[in-house]
Amino acid sequence: MKLELVWMMLPLTGVLSQIGGYCWKAARRYGIPVVALVFVGITLGVDFLCFIMAVHLWASYCLPVTLFGDSIPGDWRNWLWLPVWGVFMCSSVLWLNWLYWPVVLICGLLMALLVVLSNIKATAKWFQWKFCELGQGLFPLMPLCYLITQQ
Repeated sequence: MKLELVWMMLPLTGVLSQIGGYCWKAARRYGIPVVALVFVGITLGVDFLCFIMAVHLWASYCLPVTLFGDSIPGDWRNWLWLPVWGVFMCSSVLWLNWLYWPVVLICGLLMALLVVLSNIKATAKWFQWKFCELGQGLFPLMPLCYLITQQ
């Protein structure tokens, strides 16, 4: 299997994230870690760190987007939580290789920014929440795809 085919994982996880945001949360919480584990197992081989990576992904998809209230602008603690949440969501690849922390940082902060822009009234019409759910499926696995294709 060509390593570039691992990028086919992203559309699949994007769809699972959309389904998980719409009707069935298990599609996002369990489907995305299983898809990541399968693609990593096929390309790099399965070991103990791959399972830890999958558990990390599962835990990150169980975290709430906001800690206090239902909106980001509603509480100042949500503004502090979002960058931490975004980086944690994208950091599962660090179990396999620590050198990808700049990619993790960029993807996590971009995902947090996308969520913030969808929750601010002035920009919400350009950044729909469904687009953010798609980003929640794509951004956490982009560093993993970079890792696999660089092997």
